[in-house]
Amino acid sequence: MPSAFVTRAAVGVPSIAVRRAYESKRKEQGMGLEITGRTSVFVHLAHPNAHVVAPQIFNGLFRDRRINTVAVSVDVGPDDLHAALDGLRGWRNLAGIGVTMPPKGPAA
Repeated sequence: MPSAFVTRAAVGVPSIAVRRAYESKRKEQGMGLEITGRTSVFVHLAHPNAHVVAPQIFNGLFRDRRINTVAVSVDVGPDDLHAALDGLRGWRNLAGIGVTMPPKGPAA
């Protein structure tokens, strides 16, 4: 966090005002909300995943709507798909899962 915000907090500005100013500055600079322990995750499974643009699209939507969620693409081959899905079942901050062809069929 920039020192200006720390200084303001130290002289008695309520922390919620500091947080809003910090988030506003990040948005002005084209940055999304800060990822914290309260951030949920949208996982996009694909193989290969170098061509995937879903994270950019979803992260833009999440940022614009101020939804505390981040989208990431994960390269999971067809043979590992079921294990990956089983592993995601325990995530308490999982916002959703997207699957790109060709493994979309087996994921259903």
